[in-house]
Amino acid sequence: MKVEGDRFTLSEASKALEGAGTLVGGAWHWTGWTSHARLADGTTVDATDTLTSTGLTSEKTIQDASGKTVKTVTETYVSITPDAYEALRASVLSTVIGIDPTVRPGGKAP
Repeated sequence: MKVEGDRFTLSEASKALEGAGTLVGGAWHWTGWTSHARLADGTTVDATDTLTSTGLTSEKTIQDASGKTVKTVTETYVSITPDAYEALRASVLSTVIGIDPTVRPGGKAP
């Protein structure tokens, strides 16, 4: 990702995703952004993301290569503490995936 003023561009190394957007708010104190991204197959994603007092809200419109809207998505993310993250991570790994949550990538325990 490259930021210049209130604009940004993004590109995944294999070019599977490329896009651009506009930041809202003061430099490095942004309150949100809008973006347009194109996937390698021609699918596009237009998004409006807003930082809130409790986290992040994102509204996305996804269109296929012909320009037909195939999905609209609203996502809401809430900030959590590092301890809450670790507890939720352990629960998902052990009960949903069946992995020992004390083992980190590479097989090492914390």
